[in-house]
Amino acid sequence: MAEFPAIADGWEVNAENKDLKEPIPWESLGVKSAKDLKVTLVHRWFSPPSAAIRCILNYYQVPQERISMEMPFKGNISNSPYKQVPQLVVSPPEGQGDKGGYLVVDSWVIIKNLYPILTGSKVEEDIGDDAALKEVVGKLPLALQTTLMGKSEGPGQFARHFAVPESRDPLFKVLCSYFVQSKMGKLQKKFPETFEEKMQWFMDKIKSRNSGSKFFSKTKEPGPVDLAVYAYIANGLAIVQDKAVNKDQGAEENWIMDSLKSSGSMDWFTGVDEAYKAKCQEAVIPEDIKEQAASSVWGWW
Repeated sequence: MAEFPAIADGWEVNAENKDLKEPIPWESLGVKSAKDLKVTLVHRWFSPPSAAIRCILNYYQVPQERISMEMPFKGNISNSPYKQVPQLVVSPPEGQGDKGGYLVVDSWVIIKNLYPILTGSKVEEDIGDDAALKEVVGKLPLALQTTLMGKSEGPGQFARHFAVPESRDPLFKVLCSYFVQSKMGKLQKKFPETFEEKMQWFMDKIKSRNSGSKFFSKTKEPGPVDLAVYAYIANGLAIVQDKAVNKDQGAEENWIMDSLKSSGSMDWFTGVDEAYKAKCQEAVIPEDIKEQAASSVWGWW
């Protein structure tokens, strides 16, 4: 497993929900496109923001090393000043010496700062200000999570999947379940919109951009925002379409797909799904990771 990289001297990491004070020095790093990038991603498999960043990096074929943040003590990222996921460290390309990398945290900040390298466009021109970006890649996944938490099995499903790969650690089971129950109640009050309502809003945003494209990117293929939203949904589907539970019950939970149909976003979702699978061998949530979650169901309590 990769080790957390050294950080460049003098580099100031952004605070949570705040942009970088200084941009990543792409020019001095010699980074002009995705193929020039060298990154390390700190993630958790069933963390929705982590899924979004993995999906984007995979689609743009960015070479990456990964660190799955150990829980509950996070010992394998002890050198990081930030203790949440995702985290992205952009390191100098080969041949530039060991200058240390540039750490960026919070999914919307990561997307914003990678955007011009991945697409060749400025995020301000394509999407708008920070508030516009956060509305899509920040609040939409919260609507999915809070809708999930409103289901009778939702809190348990989310906690058990987020616990992978430490699902059999008794202490972490208690901590994870307590965290989900306490935090999600507050989020439901703060963000009352349902997933279906937020997807309807997202489709209205795509139509209002007057591009003639089915994608938010306004092009013939999905862009970083499309891929982030797609990853949130793929992550949610992996949680609710639980292999072990559904095998026992003989049915699958389809409320996410029903919401996509009701909000008029199935054509968009299918388009992103096909584009992603055409380029990427790794699923947003790989089968072996789903199996780890499924194997823990009977011993969860």
